[in-house]
Amino acid sequence: SIWVFNRFAFIVKRFPALRALRYFRPGNGKEVLEILHNSQAGCDLILMDVQMPEMDGFQACEAIRQSETLPPELRKIPIIALTAHAGSSYRERCFAAGMNGFVIKPIQAPKLYEAIENVMSEGQPHACSGM
Repeated sequence: SIWVFNRFAFIVKRFPALRALRYFRPGNGKEVLEILHNSQAGCDLILMDVQMPEMDGFQACEAIRQSETLPPELRKIPIIALTAHAGSSYRERCFAAGMNGFVIKPIQAPKLYEAIENVMSEGQPHACSGM
């Protein structure tokens, strides 16, 4: 299943092909970590908003990757950034934080599906423009 951590979850709810989505509306990245630590259900991919207060998506991703308390499969889970920024330095920052993909808002279905397919099939970093 795909878990969406976005304060504005309605952004991706409009994509009916993604039926296996679970939506979470964390107030910040610390709440993302709490959800992952307390979860019992499996997760195959995370779509994460990078712009959250207190602990942003970059910091949350780094914390997931470096966690000693999360199970290994969660520490390695593919994470795709959802962001409004399109610059190459921003894309590099996503990958440096440990994210596997990058989709620019406003999110367009073909770009989102492409990023998911590439990250899940290749396990390689992938960036898709939302424009």
